[in-house]
Amino acid sequence: MREIKFRAKGVIDNQWHYGSYVYTDDNKNNPFASGPFKENHHIIQYYTGDWNLGGWESIEINPNTLGQFTSLKDKNGKEIYEGDVIAFNWRSSDGIDITDLLEVRFIRGVFAFLWDGDLDHEANIVSPTHEWATVVGNIHDNPDLIKNN
Repeated sequence: MREIKFRAKGVIDNQWHYGSYVYTDDNKNNPFASGPFKENHHIIQYYTGDWNLGGWESIEINPNTLGQFTSLKDKNGKEIYEGDVIAFNWRSSDGIDITDLLEVRFIRGVFAFLWDGDLDHEANIVSPTHEWATVVGNIHDNPDLIKNN
């Protein structure tokens, strides 16, 4: 069974937060809508590890930075999320070492790699990323890594 989780940057602290994504759109019918999160908020909820203090925290996030965990890891064991940029090193037929930077996106129902952020140059993730991929950044913190956003 794959792990389903998300990451996004907090609205107040601009730091990455990891956990369950919740969109609170109706404070009357949404059990998660409490405190400052009453209506029309995107939040990440995560377990704090302390059941004595309620066990869960919520933080409002910027929905433009929201990305789902692909359930894949790179060759260093780092989790790969939507919006990550990974390096793909390969050698051409004439012996030249080349590094392609690939953006991870969820497109047409699957996670896919995009070359230079171009929707016309995509490939579904089908190979074992733990053997060749290295996360080198993401499109939010390092927009200059990808040519065409």
